[in-house]
Amino acid sequence: MPAAVLAGALRDGLACFALRPGDQLAAPGFHALQHQPAMLFAAWIVGAAYLHLDEADAVRDPALLEVPLRTLGVTPRVRDAYLQARRGHRPPWAHIVRNPEEPCDWEAWRAFLEGCDLGELPISNLVADAAAAGALLSSPRRPGKHVLAHLQSVMPAPGRPWQLLDFTRSGQPAAADAGVYARLGDGKKPRPLDPQYLVLARRGAEYLYGGTLEPRRCGRLFPVDEVLAACARAPFLDGAAVVPVMSGGSASEARFVLVGFTGDEPRARFDAALDRRCAELRARIAAALGDDAVPDRVVLFPLYARRTDGAIDRAWVQAQYLGGQLFRKARAPVFHRLTAARRSMRAAAAPPSPAPTAPASGPDEEAPWP
Repeated sequence: MPAAVLAGALRDGLACFALRPGDQLAAPGFHALQHQPAMLFAAWIVGAAYLHLDEADAVRDPALLEVPLRTLGVTPRVRDAYLQARRGHRPPWAHIVRNPEEPCDWEAWRAFLEGCDLGELPISNLVADAAAAGALLSSPRRPGKHVLAHLQSVMPAPGRPWQLLDFTRSGQPAAADAGVYARLGDGKKPRPLDPQYLVLARRGAEYLYGGTLEPRRCGRLFPVDEVLAACARAPFLDGAAVVPVMSGGSASEARFVLVGFTGDEPRARFDAALDRRCAELRARIAAALGDDAVPDRVVLFPLYARRTDGAIDRAWVQAQYLGGQLFRKARAPVFHRLTAARRSMRAAAAPPSPAPTAPASGPDEEAPWP
């Protein structure tokens, strides 16, 4: 096992999770690709146990968390479910860890801390990447009554060389108090390592976690290309793109919208099939990539998208969707005629195809998706 993995596990177990021999660590809902096996190693290397518990089970029955855990990783879903089921009851945990990459809902955290009498319970933050041997950012453990003012405060994980770079992606060190976190490699002249995406801003002796350079889902890259490939075989879809949208509100987060184009077809047929088509696209994505890759919203338009060298112009789709132009065009009679004209031009330019021996479906039917 590489020395970096062992050192990272020892650092995480002692400094980030505060584990001792015989303790128990659990983190239902902390994404496996992001946190495992780093959490397992962090527990085992100090003689502690890792309690595996699915987030769905913890949400369905919060009483499963009524065990004397040394450290519990709490996600927003687990937080809300436990508060609803066990309000007024103080849980038997010694330490809570939260991920600042999750949506930061200050009001929900305050309700959780007050509703479950967690004013004296130590709480800390943790940003981890298992591919980088564990924790990247952590924070001091603070009692719950003081944690709201530091809900997004972090510090680089101890024992890990790092540097704050500017936003030019050139590798230049930041001259200001805000920049991009980068791990440093080994050697006499260590260089910044990829990936470089965590934004930090100095806040006294600590840093304020400022999100990521590009929109992500709870710190993880959204699989845009894979999602589009999963949708490509839908018989009614002429093209699609994924558009990130910031949610705003008290828990601002990036949400991902699948914007699809069906081309020219009668409006009545489009409206009648809209809900079924959106459900089919979600099902295709879930079957191919899992529920975590399903977009937050699916929208379809009876239009054609702009293409460059045969590929969908994603920048054009994003600008048109965020500006509301696609919504207006889909309801304007002039664009209905333009879409019909474009269909005729594409049909005229396409090479003739041999006539089918036996049609599989009628002219207004779509082949069902198995």
